[in-house]
Amino acid sequence: MIVEVVVNPVHREAPHALERVRRLCARAGLQVRTRWTSLARPHADTASEAALTVVIGGDGTLREVAGRLTADPAWAGVLLPVPTGTASLFALNAGIRTTQQGLALLEEYLEVRHQEEWHPGEGHLDEGPTGATRIRRFDVGWADLVRPDGRRTGELPFLVTAGLGRSGETVQRTPGWAKARLGAAGYGIGALSQLGAAQVEVAVHRDVQGAARDSTSADLSALHRVWALEFGLIRRIPWGITVFPHGGPGGLAGLQVALAEAGGGLGVKQAQAGTDPASRDGRPVTGCREWGSGAFRLLRRSPAWLRIARAGLRGGHADVGELRLWSAPTARVTASRPVAVHLDGEAAGRAVEARLRVAAGALRVVVPVRANPTDASATASPTGVPG
Repeated sequence: MIVEVVVNPVHREAPHALERVRRLCARAGLQVRTRWTSLARPHADTASEAALTVVIGGDGTLREVAGRLTADPAWAGVLLPVPTGTASLFALNAGIRTTQQGLALLEEYLEVRHQEEWHPGEGHLDEGPTGATRIRRFDVGWADLVRPDGRRTGELPFLVTAGLGRSGETVQRTPGWAKARLGAAGYGIGALSQLGAAQVEVAVHRDVQGAARDSTSADLSALHRVWALEFGLIRRIPWGITVFPHGGPGGLAGLQVALAEAGGGLGVKQAQAGTDPASRDGRPVTGCREWGSGAFRLLRRSPAWLRIARAGLRGGHADVGELRLWSAPTARVTASRPVAVHLDGEAAGRAVEARLRVAAGALRVVVPVRANPTDASATASPTGVPG
């Protein structure tokens, strides 16, 4: 059996983790094939014939590898994350919080496999009470973006969340040193310039399902102003913060953040594209004037941001007027002008349109038995056998 190991070399924990993986596989008598990611090959040309693919990296590496594997109908293996990234939200929601936990999971998994005759593609798995690992199926999201010049990107994968608007701008403005030194908290550096930024005009076309999971009956298909749109496949981020309380298997958990503009409304009439609602003469704001307007908006929005933060920590998203929640199998977003996009916390350029869908249960992942399947877009395999 071949074990393929995909390594993102930019993370400082990667060399140690790779050496440990190699030792564990050698002890189990398994052949290891190592592939390194690069800017040109973020998925490292991962091969679908491997029975086990170990990913040493963060959410960006995982989504590239997962997208390549699940797009191949011939793939019959399983994936095991060893998180070394900035936030590693996918691994967190799968019950794997640290690099060491990922390595311990691999050791447990290989020990069980070592006692069995395991044929590639069959993926035998102990689902009994003594088993330390199991296989769960996770959703894979796909986003097809239209660039400002009209070009389509084709479908790009995501495992955690896809965001448009100021959340995308936050990711794009977060410096690499901040993520390297502060981890997930580093995104706060990028957010400083965006919490008071002007909102963007978007229209959301969605196929709403399940009224009980939908906090809004509003028609969002007309242009309206929002701070950000997020489409999640998870529920939580670090520090116990819940972003998508309605997240779950089989659909996109939509979250809209729309803040009151000057005058108290949320409609587009209050601020046309290219002008700022804090500008009384209607002229575009730039330079020092833009900074001053942003500071004014941030001060005015502070109570709203506090309400949103409280909901993330304590719940009650549906009671926050600035938030709208819904669930949908697919969604299409159009913007009046180019907006920043992120996929799993990685900058994805700018787009004027995005089409999003979910491939339910497409990704088979080795997780600890103790992991709660409701923490992510996952369902436990009833037999433990991926297929």
